Amino acid sequence: MVLDMARTALVTGGTRGIGLEVCAELARRGWRILLGARDAGAGHRAAAELATAGLVVEPVTLDVTVAGHVDALAGHLSRVDALVNNAGIYPGGRATEVDLDAAEPAWQTNALGAWRLALAVIPGMRERRWGRIANVSSQGGSLATMGAE
Repeated sequence: MVLDMARTALVTGGTRGIGLEVCAELARRGWRILLGARDAGAGHRAAAELATAGLVVEPVTLDVTVAGHVDALAGHLSRVDALVNNAGIYPGGRATEVDLDAAEPAWQTNALGAWRLALAVIPGMRERRWGRIANVSSQGGSLATMGAE
């Protein structure tokens, strides 16, 4: 019996941009990749795109704002060695002028979603005595560019 000893990475927001490239690079390095996507179709399309380059990734449907999605995924995973919290949204406009109701989905995705996932995978990382969590941010999270005058 051959055991799959490849480390497993869960990358949220893996369908495009930074998330897609992180999936590609880790797959090139031999990692097992779980490509997290809110939309199952988008996840499968991204996985198919990477497959054309010979890279194998597993799309997983995951909305980080829904505790049930995180709990269900965490319950089905045997391990996550690295979590890349890349899913993120920004309501647009200057941070000093954004309506708080419009900012709520960003808060749920960018902050609580990342936190929720970390809480789900940390116990396994502690048990294995190894793990990494990377939180991807953007210029939208920079206090230096909030536009306050």
